[in-house]
Amino acid sequence: MKYNFYFIILVFLIACNSDKPKHESTQEDSVKTQKSLDVKNKIYFQDKSLYSKAFVSELIEKGYTSPIKIIDDYLLVKGDTVYFPTNLKLNKEYKFFATDSNQNLELKVRRINYTTLNFNLTSKNNDTLLFSKSGSADLSVYFFLASEVPNDDETGSSYGANEYTGRIDNCELKIGIGIGKDEQGRLRAYIDQNCDNKSNILELNGNKTFRTGKNAL
Repeated sequence: MKYNFYFIILVFLIACNSDKPKHESTQEDSVKTQKSLDVKNKIYFQDKSLYSKAFVSELIEKGYTSPIKIIDDYLLVKGDTVYFPTNLKLNKEYKFFATDSNQNLELKVRRINYTTLNFNLTSKNNDTLLFSKSGSADLSVYFFLASEVPNDDETGSSYGANEYTGRIDNCELKIGIGIGKDEQGRLRAYIDQNCDNKSNILELNGNKTFRTGKNAL
């Protein structure tokens, strides 16, 4: 009888020990899941349809150290209100021009929501079309932290710009849209490209300033 009693105690202890790691593992998984949910819950969109799916997905994926609320044309973060760039009117086409050696460059952009531009980039030599490509580009998800500061190739002075990223074939394009106008009332833009191989579509590295005509707005 005594041996049976000890045997029962031994079985009970083994069962308790075997259950413990499983219980702890479940708790750890629960904590990890909650942390993941907490990160996602810090990003609140009142209406996701106002922004591109890529912008929404990337911001939720990357998260931020503080909660962010995105409502219509602005976001709330750390007690500050930051507006999405709207110096380009919604659904209006803007034409930016630049010259590069014997090429005439034209960049057409149209803002289709708060975060996305549709664009067309062409290059001509006199009336001969050398290049024409179209695509879309999305606003940087952390645009609210700081604007880009390119240099104006005509005046040498710097200006603020918001940057949008898209692709043409094997090249990533960063399109910067200037904040405000230059001294002659023209909007400014730049293009910086990064291609997967050496066959760049155009030699654009952000140093060329594109401009609209006067009173483009």
